[in-house]
Amino acid sequence: MLKFLQKLSIKRKVTLIIMLVSSVALLVATVAFFVQDRVSYRSKMGDHITILAETTGTNSISSLTSNQTASAEEVLQGLRAEPHIMYACIFKADGTIFAQFERQANLNLPKPQMKSAGSDWDGSSLKLYRDIRRGNERIGSVYIDADFPEMSARVKAYITPIIGIMFFALTVAYILASVLRSIISDPILQLVQVESMVSSKKDYSIRVKQQSDDEMGLLISGFNEMLATVEDRDRESTQQKEYVDSIIGNMADCLIVLDSNGIIQKVNKAVVDLLGYSEKELVGCPMGMLEAEEESIFKQTVIRRSMLSKLIHDGSIREFELLYLSKDGRKIPVSCSGSVMKDRAGKIRGIVCIAKDITERKKSEEVLKIAKTVAEEANQAKSKFLANMSHELRTPLNAIIGYSEMLQEEAEDIGQSSFVPDLKKIHTAGKHLLALINDILDLSKIEAGKMELYLENFDLNTLIEDVATTIQPLIEKNTNQLEVSKTSDLGTMYADITKVRQVLFNLLSNAAKFTKQGAVRLKVEREAGINARVFFRVSDTGIGMTQEQMDKLFQAFTQADASTSRKYGGTGLGLVISRKFCQMMGGDVTVSSEYGKGTTFTVQLPVEVALEMQPVP
Repeated sequence: MLKFLQKLSIKRKVTLIIMLVSSVALLVATVAFFVQDRVSYRSKMGDHITILAETTGTNSISSLTSNQTASAEEVLQGLRAEPHIMYACIFKADGTIFAQFERQANLNLPKPQMKSAGSDWDGSSLKLYRDIRRGNERIGSVYIDADFPEMSARVKAYITPIIGIMFFALTVAYILASVLRSIISDPILQLVQVESMVSSKKDYSIRVKQQSDDEMGLLISGFNEMLATVEDRDRESTQQKEYVDSIIGNMADCLIVLDSNGIIQKVNKAVVDLLGYSEKELVGCPMGMLEAEEESIFKQTVIRRSMLSKLIHDGSIREFELLYLSKDGRKIPVSCSGSVMKDRAGKIRGIVCIAKDITERKKSEEVLKIAKTVAEEANQAKSKFLANMSHELRTPLNAIIGYSEMLQEEAEDIGQSSFVPDLKKIHTAGKHLLALINDILDLSKIEAGKMELYLENFDLNTLIEDVATTIQPLIEKNTNQLEVSKTSDLGTMYADITKVRQVLFNLLSNAAKFTKQGAVRLKVEREAGINARVFFRVSDTGIGMTQEQMDKLFQAFTQADASTSRKYGGTGLGLVISRKFCQMMGGDVTVSSEYGKGTTFTVQLPVEVALEMQPVP
């Protein structure tokens, strides 16, 4: 049917459409007439039967109340005057039939069941229920079954004149369609002719002659305006294409356009200059031909697929490196970026690749790599030198400390007490210098990768008690109080006990140094589970730090503030070494502080340190 309609001329289609529209309109009007007539008739008859049912119910109240069936049947007999009523009955409140009326005794109609008030049409038959009430009490129900055979007769009576009217209307419609179709078809045919000329010649300057100001005239006017717009856009498109081609041709970076299968569709001048191929040699070839031979198989089988998959999924990919092979055999490193071209429907049309020659960058990276290696070797040499110098310095320094102790004792024994203060200063300075050298030695060992862990099981409670006892004199020196709190389930720990003790001692001694007449708190907690961790929190009520000071806290040979260094002393190595010790054991040290109110250091370490955790990042 559809193919038949497609083969018809525009004139016949117009005629056919007019006839179809007229036929449908007449059919709809006819159906609407029948439906309206039927609905109206049913409504009228329904209202009439409803009035009869309500009247019958009202007249039957006394009969139901006094249980007089004969009286109720007399009331029902009054319905015989209504020829449409075939059957009627009165129900008691319990649903049993109290009295009934049958127009013909031998009809054997099925006995109805009492239902709630309502009506139901079944073809030309109406079944209606109405409640009988005395006040608010339902004492029974009236049921009426009425038949209206004249409904079908009304339909039959209308059919013949309606068919005649429809035939006459369709005849008039056909005559009018035959006369008027050329008014519509001629301009359309002219429009089709011009469209064909425009399509074949691509000449957008042709215009259709407008002969009227109606919708067809507006269509032709719109078509002419569209041609003018297309002509302007075609001119602009040509100019833009030339402009874009000029930009692409003058790009310093290489531009390669691929189809969805990775076949080269277009390249710019930079590609030709870089690789030495002509554009004709490249277009139509797979992208793989540009890659260096040793890279090609691997790239095409693994990386290429992953790149294409990422391109399709993400829409773009940036900064991946390839090795191109020029026509003369040179291997050229390039940095590539790609993006997917899609149409409005989301279908992939191709891939745009931008490649940049990074030969000079690679040379610079190689130079930087060599320089980095030299710097690392120099740093290791420095660390080794510091370690050796520390060893060389400790020997005479230990002698100075030892002799100062001996001279101090001898001066006290012979009564030369005036020498004792100076000897104490020598002894204290030597101890401080020895601690500094030990810190430098530890730091150089860590940086040289020679610091080792000696792991063992130890009891955490015992360790904390030892540290608290050792640090107590330093705490009391500035009139501070040491508060230790710990959970009851600390148990044992597998780690380097010496380094854990040194970390805690460094943190507690710092807290004691920067706090006066305050409190230093050590809180120890242990996590539960297989990979449990121990948390040591050292808090003080001292001078605190600013955010800028905390940023410099873990830098070697640096204190939070120059004035702090002058007032409190120290090199800043203690915290650096403590953090590196914790990192060697798979943990870390963090800090939080509020200026003027105090500082909290948190040490977290695994309960069981693994040997592979030794190297410091």
